[in-house]
Amino acid sequence: MFHHLDSHIVYFIFSGLFLIAIAVVVFYFNKKWGIISLVIASLVLGFAMASIDPFLNLWDEQQHALVAKHLAENPFKPTLYKTPLLDYSFESWVGNHIWVHKQPLFLWQMALSIKIFGTTALAVRIPSVILHALLTYLVYRIGKSIKNEQAGFIAAILITVSHYPLELVSGRYATDHNDMSFLFYTAWSVLCWVEYQKTQDKKWLIWLGISAGCAVLVKWLMGLVIYVCWFLLITIQNKFRVYQIRSYFVMIKPFLISLLVFIPWQIYIFIRFPKEAKHEIAASSSHFSEVVEGHGGEWNYHFTTGFKELYFSGDLMPYLLLLIIILGIFFLKNNRFRIFVSVYIFFIYAFYSIAATKMHAFPIISMPLVVICFGVVMEKIYQFLGKYLKPKILPYFIMIGLITYPSFAFFKWDTIQTNHSKQLLAVNANRQEKLKELATIMAIKEKYGNSGNVIFNANMTLVGHIPFMFFTDNIAYPYPPTEDELQKAEKQGYQLIILDNGVLEDHLRKIPDIYLHSIER
Repeated sequence: MFHHLDSHIVYFIFSGLFLIAIAVVVFYFNKKWGIISLVIASLVLGFAMASIDPFLNLWDEQQHALVAKHLAENPFKPTLYKTPLLDYSFESWVGNHIWVHKQPLFLWQMALSIKIFGTTALAVRIPSVILHALLTYLVYRIGKSIKNEQAGFIAAILITVSHYPLELVSGRYATDHNDMSFLFYTAWSVLCWVEYQKTQDKKWLIWLGISAGCAVLVKWLMGLVIYVCWFLLITIQNKFRVYQIRSYFVMIKPFLISLLVFIPWQIYIFIRFPKEAKHEIAASSSHFSEVVEGHGGEWNYHFTTGFKELYFSGDLMPYLLLLIIILGIFFLKNNRFRIFVSVYIFFIYAFYSIAATKMHAFPIISMPLVVICFGVVMEKIYQFLGKYLKPKILPYFIMIGLITYPSFAFFKWDTIQTNHSKQLLAVNANRQEKLKELATIMAIKEKYGNSGNVIFNANMTLVGHIPFMFFTDNIAYPYPPTEDELQKAEKQGYQLIILDNGVLEDHLRKIPDIYLHSIER
C-alpha cells in the first residue's frame, strides 16, 4: 500500500514513527531524553508532511504563500497583487492589492522562511514544521503540570501523530499554517497559565501576555480565550460573586501586555489601509452571525462531523471521546485544573457551535487539552495495572500496546495516502491538476522568463493565477483578457501571454505580439 506515496516521503514518515517507538522506550529510563526524542520525531513527521506536495494547496495556502512572499520584501505592506496592473475590488481576498484578510504574525513567519530558504512550497511550510514539534513539548509540559509526566507523554504522542495538525503542516486543510500557528500560540498561553498557577512566578504572567497577544496576531480575538476561561474560573471559585473585583486583578498585567502585542498592528492598518481594514474587520465579525462562503452546519456539527475529522472516525467515536474527556477531567490533580479544563473545552465548543460559520478546524485549539484528557485516562489504566502486575516493566509494555491503536486511529494513514496519492486518480484528481499546473508554471518560467510578463487565462485550477505569481515574479489573471486590458498591459511594457486551454475565442488567437502557451487539458 505504500507505493501510493513517493518513496522518500514514506521513508521520512516511517523514520518519524520509528523515532516515536524509540522515544517510548527511552522515556521509561530517562524522562528528559524521552521527550527530546519525541520532539525530534515530531519534527521528522512534520517535515515529511511539509515535503509531501511540491505545489501550493487550495484554498488558503496559496494566498497565504503569495502574501508572505511579498512581506519578505516589505514586512509592513501585505499585498496579494504586488503590482495591481488592472482594476480590482479591494474586497476580493483572491484578487486585491492590499491584503489584510488575516492577521500578520504567521505570514511574517512564512516570509522569514522564504527569505532564508527561497520561494518554494517547502519554505512556506517550514515554520509550521517547527511549531508542530514545539507543540509536542508544550502538550507534554501542560500534561505533566496538571497530572504527571506519564499522562503528559502519552498526550504528546497523540498530538505528534494526530492527522489534522499534520495536514495543516502540509497545507492540505484550510486554513493551513494560520491554524497551525493559532494552535501553537493558544497552547503556549495555556502552559503559561498552568505554570503560573503552580509556581506563582510572575514571569509566567509576562509570557502569558506575549503568547495570548501573538495568538490574536494570528487569528484575531479568539486568541484571548485564555482570559475568558480564567475569568470564568475565578467567577466559579468565588461562587459567582463577580463583585469581588480584587480576585480579577491578577489578569490585568498579562492582558495589558497582550494589548501591547496586537493593538499596534490594528492601529497601523487602519491608518495606512483604512478601507481594507474596515472591510476585513466587518467580514471577520460576520462569521459569527452569518454563514460565510457556504461553511454552515447544524448546532452539533463540531461534536459529530468535527470530532471525526479532528480525531478519529466511527459513529460511536464522538461519544467515546466525550466519555474520555469527562473521565480525564475527573482524574486531574486538583479542582482548579478540573474547572479550568472543563471551562476551556466547553467554552470553545459552545462558542463555535453557536457561530453560524462552521469549519472543522475552528475548535482545534481545544485539542491539546483533549489529548491530555486521553493521556490522563491511559495513565490511570497504567497505574491500575501497576498495582496487580509484576514485574514493574510489564504494565509499561501493556500500555504501549494500548496506546498503539489510538495513535494509528489519530494518524489516519489511509486519509494521508488518499490526500497525497500519486496514483489514486479517481479520488484525488485535484492533486493531478495541481501537478500539471506546477509543470506549466515552470515551463513558462523557463521559456518566457521569471518576470516582465502578464499571463492571462491562468485558471488551470480554482484561483489558479495565484501560484503563477508565487513561483514567478510575473503577473497573472485567471480569465481571458479584453482588448482594453491587453492594451493597458502592453502600454506598461509587459510581454503578454495567454494560456490556451483549447477553448479560447478565435480573436484571441489572432492578436499579434502575444504568446499563446498551450496547456494540457
